[in-house]
Amino acid sequence: MKAPARNRAGPAKTAARDPRTAQFITYRIGLLAKLLDRGLMPWLSEQFDLSLAEWRAMTFLYASPPETVRELANRMRVDKAEVSRACAELVRRGYVRRGDDPHDARSVLFSMTASGRKLHDVILPLRQEVQDEMAAVLTKAERAALFSAVDKLMAHLLVTNAGRRAGR
Repeated sequence: MKAPARNRAGPAKTAARDPRTAQFITYRIGLLAKLLDRGLMPWLSEQFDLSLAEWRAMTFLYASPPETVRELANRMRVDKAEVSRACAELVRRGYVRRGDDPHDARSVLFSMTASGRKLHDVILPLRQEVQDEMAAVLTKAERAALFSAVDKLMAHLLVTNAGRRAGR
């Protein structure tokens, strides 16, 4: 008996064939996020030997005062362990500095080094090209509507998730 043919279209194509799945906001935003990450991850790795988590940590540290892993993870909306690993690697490579927290002896503060700032300054214009390319696909009104909708969803999720953590 012949084995059933495998769907070579991939999960995105398969799920999109189910009209119910394609209407899920979470599915569509998740798919977009994966496409963005998959486009960025190999490029960062090949060109700059950075992981996506390392790049994001650098981006958040670039224009901020020294921060703890917890503060950084909260702003990035990711797991502390992911930020901790990224910061440890960035420290090892000299892009981020690890320092004492004068307000909490148990805590460590991370900040960008001159070398990290220089690398960020090299990468950012290249990332801006991708941003400009994506923005060009949308009209000004579509970009405004997209930003408004995303902001509204994020605000809702922040309140909803906080309520869930509080046991409501």
